[in-house]
Amino acid sequence: MKTSRQQLAILLIASILVLGSLACKLTSPPSAPLTGRTASLPDSAVLAQAITGQITVGQVTGFANEYNYWYVHGLVRNDTNQAVTNIRIEVRLTDASGSVLYSEATYSSIAALAPGEVSPFSFYSAERLSGVASLDATVTSFNATRLERATLDISGVTVWYDEAYNDIYLAGNLTNPTDRPVTVKGLAGTLADASGALVTADTAYPLVGYLHPGLSAPFAIRFEAPPGQGASLTDYQFYLDARFTDPASYPNVTVIPQHFDTLDTLQDFHLVSSFTNNSPDTVTGRLIAGLYDEAGNCIDVAALYLPIAIPPGGTIPYDFDSWNTLNTIPEAYEAASYYEIFIDWSATREAYTYPVQIATRADANTFDGYRVTYTGEVVNSSAQELESATVIISMLDITSRQVIATDFSYVTGPIPIAGALPYAVYLYPPRDFDPASVEVTISAYGQ
Repeated sequence: MKTSRQQLAILLIASILVLGSLACKLTSPPSAPLTGRTASLPDSAVLAQAITGQITVGQVTGFANEYNYWYVHGLVRNDTNQAVTNIRIEVRLTDASGSVLYSEATYSSIAALAPGEVSPFSFYSAERLSGVASLDATVTSFNATRLERATLDISGVTVWYDEAYNDIYLAGNLTNPTDRPVTVKGLAGTLADASGALVTADTAYPLVGYLHPGLSAPFAIRFEAPPGQGASLTDYQFYLDARFTDPASYPNVTVIPQHFDTLDTLQDFHLVSSFTNNSPDTVTGRLIAGLYDEAGNCIDVAALYLPIAIPPGGTIPYDFDSWNTLNTIPEAYEAASYYEIFIDWSATREAYTYPVQIATRADANTFDGYRVTYTGEVVNSSAQELESATVIISMLDITSRQVIATDFSYVTGPIPIAGALPYAVYLYPPRDFDPASVEVTISAYGQ
């Protein structure tokens, strides 16, 4: 059961930037983050006719979780004379007699490595294993590639430990200090013990895929830890795959500056607003939200894809509700001071499919004190057969006309002309909300 927390009040302090970022103030005291160290990767764009050298494997380690599923981690270094990609690694777990208990292939967390660069790799067994005595990993294949490496700055890093699940969360900020746009292909992190030995590794999510010159965006990494060791793992390193790219052409879209932040009936945090398409094209969109303390250190990150493609002039509500530290660690929530919203231009573009607005019928709802369940039927009121449908529920404050809660669900088809299929949407409203003070809208779109 989460501790009782007061709803945060929002004060807008910045408008949308070229990247699509906006910042808003949250009232709560700061908390000092943990410190660590950042791995420095060299710039390189080596292009050779033939590959000489090899990919070296080191620091292979692993552990079993409480259910006897195994996590295996290690590092690979490009000791060739050229940039490489598609680094395939065969991982083997053997018993005391040397017999292979389990074997499977994985790939380096960083897809492309210039000469001298290092990447972690990770592996998770799909079976419960007992009697594991040794671990081994071998590079089985890789390909040459061309790579124009970009170096980004990493700052504002915080580390949080979730005692209930023995997970470590790491959040921070990526900044493009160059005068050229950069595509971010991947970001990985490792955690080491007090002796400096590798313990665990994972990749960043959420992570923005494109950065304009001079601008920043947040990222987050969740690490599985060996039983009983999570609290002691605060020594981190980063491994980054960033490359210079051509300037992106992106649609004219905006995020409505006024956001509604709330705790729902389960004490989970929500950040709610709307996305508007001002362009002449139908677009799809991806948004990222970062939560920061007063010093600018990143506390938590959430991401979402808009549930439908947005037609020209259209607006759709959204809700950042997939937070990690914010909903599990009270200290993280108390540290939060302001947020920023980012449009990820690597995934916001002209759509390939176009939604068709359709009708619903027999709409009803029930509230059990925690969750509102909306049910009914989507009706194909269009002139063509549909493959699927999306139902979006929005709860608006009657006085302010602000969206205070929203959610959606998909209905799988096909749905013939004039045909109907049932829908159900589950919405967790703000705690202590008054049903008489809200207005509910139901929108349905077919694909």
